[in-house]
Amino acid sequence: EIRLSVGKVADKIDQIAAKMEELQKQNSTQSLLPGISSVTMETTMIMTNIQRIIQENERLKQEVFEKSSRIEEQNEKISELIQRNQRYVEQSNLLMEQRNNSLQMNTEHSQARVLHAEQEKVKVAEELAAATAQISQLQLELTSHQKKE
Repeated sequence: EIRLSVGKVADKIDQIAAKMEELQKQNSTQSLLPGISSVTMETTMIMTNIQRIIQENERLKQEVFEKSSRIEEQNEKISELIQRNQRYVEQSNLLMEQRNNSLQMNTEHSQARVLHAEQEKVKVAEELAAATAQISQLQLELTSHQKKE
């Protein structure tokens, strides 16, 4: 937008410069004619306008420079925020990885305990079955002894 404005101002300056050259050519060919004072007055107005346009152009250049500086500052802040965000993302990923590792270790530990408990249950069930069989055998022997007596 600013560049477009600066371009327009430059075009106006070129137009005025072309007009000045044209007027100077006319003035040199008609230097002895009676409308010279009006041409001189018009030339003075054109010079005043050129000076005004040049000042406006300088002001616009200064504005462009200031806005470019602000844009650069904002770009630096954005870059800084992106870097900070990247660090936070990396830190978050690291923490999530540690959490996942911890959960995996806890799961493995729990599975090992469950497996051990199931093995212990099977062992106790076998012992119970053996003890029950022994009790049954002893009861049969007892019953058999009682019948003999």
